[in-house]
Amino acid sequence: MHYTDVVRTQSFLNNDLEDKLTKIELKDDRLIEIAKLVQGTINELNYQEASFVESIGGLGLSGEKLKESIYSNKEIVKGAAGEGFMKTIANFHTQFYQLSGVDLSEELLFFKDFSGEELPTIEYFFKDTPNGVISSIFEHFKSVILLNGISALKVEKIVLENLEVLELEHLDLFQKFAKRVKLGDYFILNIKNEGIPLSVWLDGKRQMPSSEDSSRSVYQFKPDRLGKHNVDVLFNDKRYVHSFTVFKPNIELESSNGFFVGQVGENLEISFDPNIILSDKFSFASKYAEVEKVGEKIIVTPTHIGAFSVYLMENDLKLDSIYVYAKDVSYIEIALLDIAGDSTDLSNAFKLEAKNPFWQVSSYSFELVSPKGERVVFNNTTRLINPKIKEVIEKAPKGSLMKFFRVEVVGKNGKNNRKGEPLLIRK
Repeated sequence: MHYTDVVRTQSFLNNDLEDKLTKIELKDDRLIEIAKLVQGTINELNYQEASFVESIGGLGLSGEKLKESIYSNKEIVKGAAGEGFMKTIANFHTQFYQLSGVDLSEELLFFKDFSGEELPTIEYFFKDTPNGVISSIFEHFKSVILLNGISALKVEKIVLENLEVLELEHLDLFQKFAKRVKLGDYFILNIKNEGIPLSVWLDGKRQMPSSEDSSRSVYQFKPDRLGKHNVDVLFNDKRYVHSFTVFKPNIELESSNGFFVGQVGENLEISFDPNIILSDKFSFASKYAEVEKVGEKIIVTPTHIGAFSVYLMENDLKLDSIYVYAKDVSYIEIALLDIAGDSTDLSNAFKLEAKNPFWQVSSYSFELVSPKGERVVFNNTTRLINPKIKEVIEKAPKGSLMKFFRVEVVGKNGKNNRKGEPLLIRK
């Protein structure tokens, strides 16, 4: 398939979508913010795509250069380019959901392969991806963002009559109305109507009462979008207005866009809001990290490189999420431990182990070089200091150099194999 030809078509269509975006009449501040978010994200993706093209040698590539996947594996899957790309996508997803109530997780963040396994964006689209395909992937994401952005902007809003405007507090109510409503709960208006007809709008859309008689009218709204909502009541030749905010239990972020950068095997601390997450029924989970709740923080230990989500859960329901990009680690620091697991010297050494408990030594080689230059080498298939090595260490003359090298380590999940840093000790 000639992806360079596909890119030209995609680019033409996206330019047309951008043109349509600029011509939509924006009727309120929320729509203006959505339009700014969409255009800003497209600008970021354009810059990232241009940087990619420049990195591989510019436009007009052909032959084997188009087939190479070195850039995608090194710079996107494991490198800074992938981190920047996911930061842009995660930022758009979070803000677009807050502004529009539309969750684009399945179109931007997570995808299923042929076996049904859920994979993060970076791995699904960019692992082993040839240079000739990458621009097409960028154009695809621009299309998703533009189409959904335009859809969110094309809303009809009823313009209410130009009447005297009063706050809803001035209206005679049977009960106080809420200013904050949890997502999934009802906002209720219970109005004394005095036998006079009234009408109610939510976000510019006419609502029907759930019950009504000669003394009261009851309206129940169950908004499906987070953020601010506006209520208008026309009653007795006056217009009464009110706004309320729909929220859901959320993770209190230290980052404005909900995107964090960590490292495989290293703990990443993220704070959450204890005033909203009040019950033990809330938990945190991730398919690609170990997650532990400690006080008002969650400790996230990535087990895979690349981008993934950490979910706030209520039983089996996903309420909120943050995004983590885990960088790879090349060498793991190693230490000698005694039988109790504490750092020690050669004379009391029981095993060789990684300083970070996420990693565990699986094998190593040991070499001793005496002051006379005599050498002895052992290969060990466990992390323990075996009796032969201990004997050599004990009998070694002063000034001997001992080296633990070719250290192999594995992550707790049994899937991450890395190298341990060599350990040099002089007796």
